[in-house]
Order: sequence, then structure tokens, then C-alpha cells
Amino acid sequence: MTSSPASAVLLRARALRRQFPAAGWAGLRGEKRGGIRAFDLEVRAGECVILLGSNGSGKTTALRCLAGLERPDAGSVEVLGGSALEPAIRREIGYVPETSPLAPERTGRAFLEELAFLGGLARRERKQRCSELLERFGMSAYADRSARAYSKGMLRRVVLAQAFLRPRRVLLFDEPTSGLDAPGMLVWQALLDEARARGAAIVLCSHWGSEALELGERALVLENGAVRTQARTEELFADPQVRELAVRGLGDLDVEALRAEIARRGGELLSVRPRRRGLREILREIVER
Repeated sequence: MTSSPASAVLLRARALRRQFPAAGWAGLRGEKRGGIRAFDLEVRAGECVILLGSNGSGKTTALRCLAGLERPDAGSVEVLGGSALEPAIRREIGYVPETSPLAPERTGRAFLEELAFLGGLARRERKQRCSELLERFGMSAYADRSARAYSKGMLRRVVLAQAFLRPRRVLLFDEPTSGLDAPGMLVWQALLDEARARGAAIVLCSHWGSEALELGERALVLENGAVRTQARTEELFADPQVRELAVRGLGDLDVEALRAEIARRGGELLSVRPRRRGLREILREIVER
């Protein structure tokens, strides 16, 4: 496969549906619940798209379908022009689940080196790359300890590192920052920036509006398995009815006749922008429509 231009669509889902048998008698009657229905998505080279939604909205199911780990009941998924089930394409996908796949008895180094081997890296290259990632994530001193001695944040660092063993062209993350501390977050974001700079397509699931605003150009909000709205993140979280003011040189002030008061007191109005709504507010609005 050749490299793709910046505008190329690397990941595409069309009319995707994946649901699961209902519990009890309803399941025996063939009824299905949960999952996703009518899910559409396109992600271009260098783009990061955020999937937002409450628990059970379908985010994880959508991500697993994109990764080729769930077979959709209907619709199609196209990754790099082919199927995620093709071995050559599968090697180009980095997938990080919400729960840790690292067995308690395994060490962080052994976990990464095994995945690097399965990913086709030569012995010297995989040892070098694993050591480099362990160093960047601050895990070198713990790399040869069993995972049962790791905190949740340490586990998360090692699991996130495996997505960057190779320069993959598609990266998928399910709640990537769960349990991650600020230093680990900075390392992960730096690696994410490097991946975007080389043209990777990125999709991540999140519960946090601040994460969406910081990382993604575009966001999709899912509810009951369907995409209820999608927009650029700045537009999604903007409240057109409210403006926020950033003022230099003033302390507390009376907001009456604000512009005139700022000028009269010698302050400088730096910006006026829409108030950013919280994700909870957006979800509530969608449910109440």
C-alpha cells in the first residue's frame, strides 16, 4: 500500500448496524438490542474524530466494528481501501480497548515485545522501539515487573504504548485516558500529534467534552446506537446565546454595560466567543428533542 494524500479518506463506515440478542424470552424470539444502527463515518488522513455519548450509546461497538473485531449485521466498513480482516491492513490498525488486555503475570516489556513480534518488527527493531516507548511513558524502571504490581495508570501507559509500536495509519482508542495521570496524558498526546503529522486517521471514544475539544476537529454524538448529531467540535460545544469575555488588567467588575465599563476602567477586551457547553448539556438536549 502506498501513502495517502492528506485529503484521502482512510476509514469509512456506511449504514453500519451491529446489535445483540435481547435477554430472556425476547432474545429467544430473535429480538436484538443495543449496539449501533445506521452508523456512518468518514475519517481522513491526519484527522482525529471523537465519538461521544453516554454509557451504552454504542461507541465501543462502533469502534470494534471499525477495528474488524465485530462483524456488522448490515452495512460496510472500509479501511485503507479494503477490509480490516485482511492481514496487511490489520497490521496498519492500532486498537486500544477500554479494559487492559495485559495479563497480570506478564511484564510490560514482554507484552510490548510480543505484540511487536506479531506486528512483524525484526528483533533489534522491536527491542529498540519497545524500550523507547517504555522510556517515553516513564515505565522503564517497571518494565520487567509483572503487571499485577502496576497501578491502573501504569497499566494504561503500557497498553497505550502498544498502539505506537509501528507507524500505523489508523488508530482507534476506547476511553484512552481512563486512569491516566497528567504526565502520561502529555506523552500520549505527543505521540498522537506525531501520528497525525504523518497522516494517520484517528478515532477515539470519550465521555469528556474537554478531551474532545482539545484533540478532535470533529465529533459525533451517539444515543441509543444512532448518530444523533455531528459537527466540528468548536461548533458542537458553542452556545450561540452566550458569549465569554477575556479581559486583561482588571479584577472584579460590574458586568452592567460591560464594554463601556471595561474601556472606562482602562481594561482591554481580548476576545468574545461562544460559551462552551458541557457534554452533559449536549446529551440532555438530544434526549429531550
